Amino acid sequence: MTSIPPCRSAMIKGLEAMVIEHGRRRAEEMRESARTVADVGLTPLSARGTAERQAWVADLSEAGRFGSKGDGSFARSADWRIEADRILTTLKGDRNDV
Repeated sequence: MTSIPPCRSAMIKGLEAMVIEHGRRRAEEMRESARTVADVGLTPLSARGTAERQAWVADLSEAGRFGSKGDGSFARSADWRIEADRILTTLKGDRNDV
């Protein structure tokens, strides 16, 4: 059981980096999902919200908030709280994006 936390940590860090690196593509996929949900007559609350948040993270990435994309440490801090602090710093500058 002692190997579970390190494995989980590696998996989560990889997923976090993947979300940041592919946020723009994911936002477009979710917008398409939202259109599909709307086409069947439902309000796509979750899909629309996910698309907006993914696009926002992609914008942060493009603005360099997670470091340089060419750098091997891009969005891969040893402590996830560093990336969270980067996002919080952005939120403090614009309270409308919360």
